[in-house]
Amino acid sequence: MVHGRLYNAQTDEPIVEGVIIYLSPVQATDNPDMSAVALDPLRDRSTVPDAEGGFFFADVPPGRYGVVVQAPTSQYLTRFGSDTEKDVVITVEAGQTVNLEKIVSGYP
Repeated sequence: MVHGRLYNAQTDEPIVEGVIIYLSPVQATDNPDMSAVALDPLRDRSTVPDAEGGFFFADVPPGRYGVVVQAPTSQYLTRFGSDTEKDVVITVEAGQTVNLEKIVSGYP
């Protein structure tokens, strides 16, 4: 399971409506220090935040993932609330629960 809370990066308020949160697989690149996340809304797991910005994805297969927020007009890769310079890219092991705690997005 992967879970956490989504906040607005500018206001530090929970984002509770108007977005879809995706757990998108990370794609390998030619640069070992770089990862690419390609959102595929038809394939990727998705959820919406609850009334407090909380979200979760159950039964996540092992792999590397990015957390992407789809807003009405754009997509935003999220950042860690504790380090807003770092994109949320995680590795999930079999049976593991990953608590992202606070993540932030530039939307709205």
